[in-house]
This record gives sequence, C-alpha cells and structure tokens, in this order.
Amino acid sequence: MTPVMKRFVMVLLAFVLGNGLYHGLKPLPPGISAAAPMRPVYGLEFLADHTWLDDKGERHTAQVIFDRVFELIQGADRLLVLDMCLFNAMQGSVSETHRPLSRELTQNLIQRMNDRPGLVVVIITDPFNSLYGGVPAPHLEALEAAGAHLVWTDLSRLRDPNPIWSAAWRLCCQWLGNSTSGWLPNPVGAEPVTLRTCLAMLNLMANHRKTLVADAGDDWVALVTSANPHDASSGHVNTAVVVRGKAALDLLETETAVIRFSARPIPFEMPAYQDEPGQSRLQAQILTESRIREAALAWFGQRWNNAPEWQVSQPYETWEDRSAWRSVQTWVGETLGWSSF
Repeated sequence: MTPVMKRFVMVLLAFVLGNGLYHGLKPLPPGISAAAPMRPVYGLEFLADHTWLDDKGERHTAQVIFDRVFELIQGADRLLVLDMCLFNAMQGSVSETHRPLSRELTQNLIQRMNDRPGLVVVIITDPFNSLYGGVPAPHLEALEAAGAHLVWTDLSRLRDPNPIWSAAWRLCCQWLGNSTSGWLPNPVGAEPVTLRTCLAMLNLMANHRKTLVADAGDDWVALVTSANPHDASSGHVNTAVVVRGKAALDLLETETAVIRFSARPIPFEMPAYQDEPGQSRLQAQILTESRIREAALAWFGQRWNNAPEWQVSQPYETWEDRSAWRSVQTWVGETLGWSSF
C-alpha cells in the first residue's frame, strides 16, 4: 500500500469513528428525555393482559388493554394522538392464530373519524412498520387515506444504539432510500425485502413508545402501555396505566416533540387545562427516555437505604445486608441455580 493510500485509509477510518462517536453522543432533539412536574391524577386504572397454558396444555388469553384503547377512541370528540411502535400484521412464518389487533385498531379509528368528522387524529409510529420503506403498510396507509395525520418517526435525529454499524451506514447507505421491489427473504413477514431494508434493520433503532392521549368530555385522558397493535405479539403479557388530568397534557406535549423533530406540522394547538375543583390523593409524573432510568434508579436507591422491610431470600435478610452488586449476584445465582454466586 502506497503512503498516499495509507493516509487515505487512516483519514477515512478517523472520519467513520468520529461520525460514530458524534451520533452516539449527540444532543437529543428538544422535548425528548423529558420530566414533567408531579400532577394530581384522577380515575387511575391498571390494566393487564395475560396468556397462559392450563394443565392440559390448552392456551388461554385474558386481554383488556386494547379493549380499553378502543373505548377511549370511541369517546374522543376533538383530538386523539396515538404513538405506537409496532402497528402491523406481520408475523413471519408463525402458524398460531393471533388476535388481529392492527386491523381492529384501524377499524376503530376509521369508524370514529367517520362518526366525528371534526376529530383530529394523529398517528405517530416507527419506520419498522414499513420495514424502512421496503414493504407497504396497509393499515397505516388506510388511516392516512381516511384523514389521519401520519407521522413516521425520523430515527436519524436520535442517538445510535449500534454505533459500530451505524457509523458506516450513515455514510454509505442512508442516502440510498428504499423501494418495495425486494428479492431477499423477509425475516418478519411474507413479502420479500431489499438489501437496503436489511442494512437499515442492523441499526437497532426505534421509537418504542406506546401511548394514547385523547379528550374525554371536558377532561383529558392518557394511556401508557407495553402492548403494541401488532398481531404477532398480541398474545404477550402486557400492562397499561390510564390516568386523567393535567398529566395527560404533559404526555401530549412530549408527543409534539416527536412530531416536530420528524419535520411534520403539528395539526392542533396545545389545549388549555381547567383544574379539577377537588383534590386528588394520587399524583403522577410523565417521564420519557433516559429520565425513566434516572427516576427508577433514584427510587430504588431510596428504597435501598430507607426500607429495611424489603426482603430477599436467605442467607441475606434485607437489601441493606450486602452491597448492591453482591445482592444482584445472589439473586441471579439463586434464580438460575448457579452455585458459584
């Protein structure tokens, strides 16, 4: 290799490494990783979906989360903002019969838009639902055709969780776009995909939010869940929380941040909130992205130091009896049966 070529290779490597470092540490768009104030909340609900096998090996499901989502949709008159990570019917080669959540959600939304022509509906979702432009997204396309405002999250504005690959991808591949004329096997569906889809999937980046905000009479209601309107995962165990009050508008404000950095106009004005006349004993705080981790660690740290009634299995009596690391080691060892812990 000639000296000129060596210098070129070194400059190229430095550029790739610098690109990866920047996109792994760059500032997030305004409004992301937010922590709202504590707010009084009303009508608190906890929901859970369960799937299990009985002693005969028969599968049973008990689902309430999306039934509640559909009720909130049918109660919206002015504004409904839905942010869902997975919103598709793709299930690969799995042969089990799943609940068609993507179709049910689409039908409920279109029905409500038809019933309430003045209702503003915003759907925020992740590009994975079209495999980054590699396959059609029929449910989302139907909603957009019916009048919903569809927002594809601009993942390029976020930090790279896989900078080793993404540093090179941002330089060589993201500019190539995509098309639905694929020829490679689809790992999650039936339609073939392009090489560009496969390369984009390696970035391991997504908008993982699953939220709903809607008006409910004179009030506002918010739902936060771990469940997706995704047929293949419709049998998963999931949970959700529903609250009413000003916290719902705090959540709505965080969703406007996603719309903004995805370069889409916000088709509504932030509503004003009329305080409830009474006082609530319950409070909630809207946290997003890294603020969730910070709050969780702070909460556990406080309990660690101030709650000796927390019990763990023998030989340690409380969390305070050993260091944090040793307690984690002990729990992992006892759970997995590793005697070396």
